[in-house]
Formats: sequence, structure tokens, C-alpha cells
Amino acid sequence: MEVPATVIPAHPVGEGKTAPKYPSGSWPVDTPGGRFHAEWDDQAPVTREGQLIFFFQFLHVGGRWEEFLRGCPLHYTGNRGSGARNVMGTAMLSILCGHWRYAHINAVRGDGINPGLLGMKGTVSEDAVRLGIGRIDEKPGLDWISGQILGSIAPTLSLPWILDIDVTIKPKHYRDRADAENCFDELKNQWGWGGYTSRRLGSSRLMANLIALVYNWWSLYLRFYDEGHH
Repeated sequence: MEVPATVIPAHPVGEGKTAPKYPSGSWPVDTPGGRFHAEWDDQAPVTREGQLIFFFQFLHVGGRWEEFLRGCPLHYTGNRGSGARNVMGTAMLSILCGHWRYAHINAVRGDGINPGLLGMKGTVSEDAVRLGIGRIDEKPGLDWISGQILGSIAPTLSLPWILDIDVTIKPKHYRDRADAENCFDELKNQWGWGGYTSRRLGSSRLMANLIALVYNWWSLYLRFYDEGHH
């Protein structure tokens, strides 16, 4: 009795179903700290820093974060220094949280997620950030941060735009503030890291420019994320 031979197709039907390497319902996100997997949790409370992973992806894909650190004039000798990545990363996390004083950095010391997204070993103390900024000489520091700011706004310089605010109120606003010598708000901002009065003017200038740079990055990120954002 003859047994019919089994017909083996030359090509398998359909595509092979390979199990994904990341959890179901999540997607890979490349950041300066490597590849992570993000997912939405509709039941979890919304946090202000929840979307920072996508902002860090924006910095990584555009090469802005590595370029920022590559030219940073903050250098340590020995193996006990905090490192430019940890110092600048801590400062940026604090700025993104809306802080305006070095003392506020303590609020991000317990963050166990975002530092890793930036490739940091961990956050550093407020003293480490203050001393790190102070180690940078004024001229090379301002040249470096000015170049970073110019790079963050250069793509928009060729675009047409309309200034739809009344700029005449700005000089009067700051003139009135200058007259309020004992105003609490004025004293509060004097001693902030972007203050106008400081015994270390170079550090204040550098920190004020760093704040402007981070806000420029964030504004560019929002424009890519939401086309209707202005």
C-alpha cells in the first residue's frame, strides 16, 4: 500500500510571530541613558514630570544633550568629582520642576527614575551644583552656553513670526520693580540662581543662561509634540 507523501510548502504561510522584547502595551523610547519602555496607566495619578521621558528622547535624537555635555567647560580631576553630566543633569531636572533657588534642588534628590534617563549615576546636592557652576570660568562658560542657546534658536530664525504682545509694558514693569527696594519678591529673586544681585556675577550669568537654554529646549519639544502650540 502506497503512503501519499506530505507536501511541504516552499514558503511558510504568513509571517512568523515573534514575541516582542518589551511588555505588551508599551513601546521603546531611546534616551541618553539607553532604551526604556514607556506605557500609559489610566489609573495612575498624573505627575508633572511624567512626560520627561519623551523630552529626553527629543534631546537624545537631536543630539542636543551629548553636544551640550561635550563642550561643557566643567572638569574634575581625580575620582571624587561629581562629573559634569550629574551636575548639569541635576540642575536641568530642578529647572524643569520650576525651581528658582539652589536650595530647591533637594526636592529632586529622591528622584530614582529621571536621572537614569539622562545617563546620570544619580542626582547631586545643591552644594555640588553651586560649586560646580562656580568652577567654570566666566568667559569660556558664557561662550559655551551662548553657543548652545544660539543652536537652540537657529532653526527658527528663518521662519516668519508675529510678535503679538505689547512690549511697551516690559520696561515699565521692571522699572517699577527697581523702585521697590524692600519688596519681598525682589529680595527673593536677588538670591535665586538667576538673580540680578550676586557677589559671583559670572555664576549668576551662567545659571541664568542655562535656565534660558532649558526653556528653549522645552519650547522646541512642545512645538514638535503639538503642532498647534505657539
